[in-house]
Amino acid sequence: MASTYPPKRLYRIPRSTNAEDPELYKASGFHPVHIGDYLKGGRYRIVHKLGYGGSSTVWLARDCLKNCYVSLKISKANIGLGNKEVSVLRHLAQTKSDYTGAQYVMKLRDDFILSGPNGEHQCILETFDSWSDEQLYECMGRPVTEEVVRLDGQAIESCAPVYIVHSGDLSRLEQRMMVSKILIVDFGASYFINKPPLKTTTPAQYAAPEVLRSIGVAPSSDVWALGCAAFEICAGYTLFKALFNPRQDVMKDMISMLGKPPDNIWKMWEERSRYFDEEGHAVRRTEQVIPFQTYPLYDRVRDMARLYPADGRTIDMSELPGWHLETVELVQMHDFLSKVFVFNPVSRISVQSALGHPFLAQVNIQ
Repeated sequence: MASTYPPKRLYRIPRSTNAEDPELYKASGFHPVHIGDYLKGGRYRIVHKLGYGGSSTVWLARDCLKNCYVSLKISKANIGLGNKEVSVLRHLAQTKSDYTGAQYVMKLRDDFILSGPNGEHQCILETFDSWSDEQLYECMGRPVTEEVVRLDGQAIESCAPVYIVHSGDLSRLEQRMMVSKILIVDFGASYFINKPPLKTTTPAQYAAPEVLRSIGVAPSSDVWALGCAAFEICAGYTLFKALFNPRQDVMKDMISMLGKPPDNIWKMWEERSRYFDEEGHAVRRTEQVIPFQTYPLYDRVRDMARLYPADGRTIDMSELPGWHLETVELVQMHDFLSKVFVFNPVSRISVQSALGHPFLAQVNIQ
């Protein structure tokens, strides 16, 4: 009988959570990088670490040809070779600079494939700044490293670095690099509208119902995610709760807010009978840890009222019978979100209409 124990660790667990687990350096994993390494024939010199994620590490490098700094994203081996990120970035780089929204998109500077002991890695570079090394370290501090140690006492093989680098303190860059706009820099899960993927990596709490049920992906799915993000930014907590099983929990919470979904979504949810009858009414079961409760969108927005002090403006409550949203912003938010959170993606508010809605129109995002 096969063992159910997790595989034995090869490396000592890092002391800090500010660096990736050395176990990720293996075949088809991360590429080992050290401060001072040169990439692409000596053009790019590694200077510092910006961060890491589940599928890549991100470094600050010096472009020795252009004499400036660049951010260098190195994907896990092989996984980045087939995605559309580079194609999308190349397409965006050709977009006219006066096109609406172009100023909010970081421009691709260079890309190349890096061959290493763990495989082939997609590398993507974007412009960072034109400092000297001394200016950078004065602002950001020098790299902090932590030795990689094998638990069996053996020497480190080429698949792993001899040390891992802690991510730099990006908060120390705020005063130097303070900008008046937010830039979109990560296109790892992006796609062309005419070639949507079958599935996405969207977290369950931001995924539209058609995404949760793997029915399809469209721009209207991003509108749903925008609504989730807008609610979270204003409320300070997520709209949909994901406690034990994210996909199931979020689907239940959607129904508690919007009611029974259309049949194309409802009947594809095989686990629905555990929580609802066929009319969409909650079924109380003894094994349920948390009882199901209806919680409409209006109530969710109303309950945010404590975060909004009275703004002094007058709302004609006669037009909103029975409602008690205390500020103009809350009324506008509810109206906007009620147009976003619609099960049928075709009936959802469009991107252009969303940008023109009073709730978003007051924000300078165009």
